[in-house]
Amino acid sequence: MAPSLNAKVRALALLAASACARELPLVQAPVAATLAPVRDASPSPVPPPSDVAGRSRPEGPSAACTSALPALDLLTDNLATTRMSALGEIVASSKTGPGGRGPAPTRGYVTFRYEVEVVRWLRGQGADRLVLLQTAEADLEPKPPGTLLLFSACTSSSGDAYEPDVGYFFPVDPSCRDDAEALGTTATKRVRPSTNDASACKQ
Repeated sequence: MAPSLNAKVRALALLAASACARELPLVQAPVAATLAPVRDASPSPVPPPSDVAGRSRPEGPSAACTSALPALDLLTDNLATTRMSALGEIVASSKTGPGGRGPAPTRGYVTFRYEVEVVRWLRGQGADRLVLLQTAEADLEPKPPGTLLLFSACTSSSGDAYEPDVGYFFPVDPSCRDDAEALGTTATKRVRPSTNDASACKQ
């Protein structure tokens, strides 16, 4: 029996589909690429230079010590117009009468007598342990032992050193010791080596 018309149509359709399948190229699905994150190419921060002990040496006083230390110009002038300047530690202190002698009066002016161990000389030279005299009002008290003192002083005929006026003795907090030494070093460099008129001691 001859095949029906519908069977012939289905056969032709299958042949056409097979031919199309052979002619169509195989399309490959795109592959998603994963990009590595871009790193910051800027260089790492460089640590500040340090001294041999590994501590940063500031050029000037830190913010916390600025108000507690004398201004650079004042300290420079003190160094240039006195006999000696240093950073020392008070090992003993007392309150006496004028000139460091006798009992202290209850009114007027008294003398603070400090025995000081020199930690570092800035300008001039003297004994590693010396006596400093400071005139003060009678209602004030001397600085206690253990206090660091940044001082500029004159010398008397008796060998004692004394503050020539207000503004030459500065107590230093222990946390500001490095700043005080750095400030003193800077002030010393600003004083000409030939300058040593000790004009503050002639008043």
